[in-house]
Amino acid sequence: RIANSLFNGCINLTSINVHDNIELIESYAFHECQSLQNFTIPPKVTNIQLRLFSGCSSLSSFKIHDDVDTIASYAFFRCESLSDFRIPPKVTNIPNSLFSGCSSLSTIEVYDNIFSIESRAFFSCKSLQNFTVPSKITIIPEYVFYRCTSLSLFKIHNNVEHIGSYSFYMCQSLQNFTIPPKITNISDQLFAECKNLSRIEIHDNVEYI
Repeated sequence: RIANSLFNGCINLTSINVHDNIELIESYAFHECQSLQNFTIPPKVTNIQLRLFSGCSSLSSFKIHDDVDTIASYAFFRCESLSDFRIPPKVTNIPNSLFSGCSSLSTIEVYDNIFSIESRAFFSCKSLQNFTVPSKITIIPEYVFYRCTSLSLFKIHNNVEHIGSYSFYMCQSLQNFTIPPKITNISDQLFAECKNLSRIEIHDNVEYI
C-alpha cells in the first residue's frame, strides 16, 4: 500500500519505481509532485483515487492497464504535460474535473461503455482537438469542454438529451454543431465566445433558447 499523501508536495521527485505487489495507492499520494515525469500503474491496482496525480505538471508519460475500473475526481487535475490518455475499458464514468487544466492533452481514447461524463471533465484542455461522445451518454453536464480552444471536431449522437451551460464556452476552433433532436432547451452561454462557429443546426422541437 502507498498511503494517503505519502509523497504530497515532493516537488523534486522526478521518478519512482513501484513494485508489482502494490495493491492500493491512496488519495493525494503524488499530489503536487511537480517534477514527476512518468508513472506506470502496478498490475494489482484497479482504483485511481482522488487527486492522486493532481498538480503533477511534468507528468508526460503515464501507463495504465486494462483492469483499472475506477478513476476518481481530479486524479489528473493540471497535469499540464500529459499529451494523450486512454481510458481503460472497464471504466464507466469520467468524473468531475478529471483532466481539468491538462493544457497539453490533445488525444483522448474513450471506450463506448462510458455511461457518464461529469462536470468540468475536460475543462481548459486547450490542446484537445476532437472528441466523440460515447453512445451511452445522454447528458453532457455544464463546463465539460469549457475553454477547449483547439476543439474543432466534435461528434455527438441523437440520444443526447441535455447539454449543460457553458459546455462549449470559448471553443474557438469549433466551426459547426448539430443540436441533437431530443434536446428541447439550449442552455445558458452554451456557445459563448465560439468565434469561429459559422453553422449550427437546431431542430424544431427546441422550446427554449
